[in-house]
Amino acid sequence: MFLYQLFLNLSLRPGGTANEGEGKRPLILVSGLFGRMPQNLLERSVLLIRKAQYEDAEEIARVHISTWRSAYKGLVPDPYLNSLSLQEKKKHWQQILSENMGLSETLVALDEGARSVIGFVSVGPCQDKHPGRKGEIYALYLQDSRQKRGIGKKLFWQAAGSLERLGFSSMIVWVLKDNPARFFYEKMGGCFYAEKEEETGGKRLKELAYSWDSFAPSAVSGTQK
Repeated sequence: MFLYQLFLNLSLRPGGTANEGEGKRPLILVSGLFGRMPQNLLERSVLLIRKAQYEDAEEIARVHISTWRSAYKGLVPDPYLNSLSLQEKKKHWQQILSENMGLSETLVALDEGARSVIGFVSVGPCQDKHPGRKGEIYALYLQDSRQKRGIGKKLFWQAAGSLERLGFSSMIVWVLKDNPARFFYEKMGGCFYAEKEEETGGKRLKELAYSWDSFAPSAVSGTQK
């Protein structure tokens, strides 16, 4: 399981919270523990973020596969990346989106004009054993062509708000140690929390966990994603 980059065991959990009105820009406000999304990010919003639906499974799968192949080339063995199947990944997401038990959420970012999925985020209970009510961002993926526009930050803030609404008091993410995307989470205020190794495609890979016990709006100032 990786964030914004690598998700090892492919066991994301479903759910969502949404801004679903057609033709409306999303109002993404996060309050309480995780703070409030800065107004400048709201003003730059050019997309819709809403709850993932069963019919989104194929487009989510396409983003999932394409971002793996671009982000992890040279990190994850090529044979493994090349073996990723759209049909298998589609079935995987169909199962996720049809089994929401209210403990997890999956959100999609849609292109304002084409209404196609350009990114997604999935959150829920922490998959490792940690004290307290700690949530986890299982995955946050965004098409390469849409990065550096602040969209990743919007998805991140929405994920934080989703976890707070689900009743979690803090959150973590796991990120591949050699993936530069980990610096995104540092810019977002994440503090080093733990380290472990997992195997993907026959290769042992180190992961770092970043944790947020509180979340201030000032943490989002920095490099766009």
